[in-house]
Amino acid sequence: MLLDEHESLCMIEYLGCLHAFIIRFHGALATIGYHTLTLEGQTRRQAFGWAGSLDRARYDLTLVVEKWRFFNESAGSRLTASPAEVERFGALPSVERALEVCRELEDMAGRANSYIDALESFGEDDVRIVLEMMKAIEHEIQPDAAYIAPIAGCMARSEPEAKTPEGLLSIGSMEDSDDDDPSELFFDARDRFLAYLGEGSG
Repeated sequence: MLLDEHESLCMIEYLGCLHAFIIRFHGALATIGYHTLTLEGQTRRQAFGWAGSLDRARYDLTLVVEKWRFFNESAGSRLTASPAEVERFGALPSVERALEVCRELEDMAGRANSYIDALESFGEDDVRIVLEMMKAIEHEIQPDAAYIAPIAGCMARSEPEAKTPEGLLSIGSMEDSDDDDPSELFFDARDRFLAYLGEGSG
């Protein structure tokens, strides 16, 4: 099991995971947009390689959302924020809202996938519609991206020490830090979550 539901999860760890989600999510959207534009004016048969790459990118997007939803489902009861964290980063992010966003993203991605699956060729209007769908999906996470960007930007990271990856088992089991600089905790959680989000992707 990747997540230990019996361990607490501090706010800075959650924020690191949120940043990882935003990074992977934007990456998947950009890849979908790139492959969609590449396919313009072609049929699936003519460009089956690019069509396959588009399919993998769509799968990656769905997988990232699914994993973010699973994480939030398990994090809800164990996420805590110290007074120092709240003072520095504001209110504790709403897990309930994250789950609502995930449900909306899954619905929107499902509709976009149904549209793409029905295409035998990628005409100009088809490409435009797909890109508009991706823009609408991106808009759904814009509040989260706007929230985490300045937090990630203010983090100062020193050269990391060599570590043996242990997966998400250690997220939530790291000691809470009262230090003035929580950067290492943030980036450690982010990097572990990035690795988790990348598992099983194309």
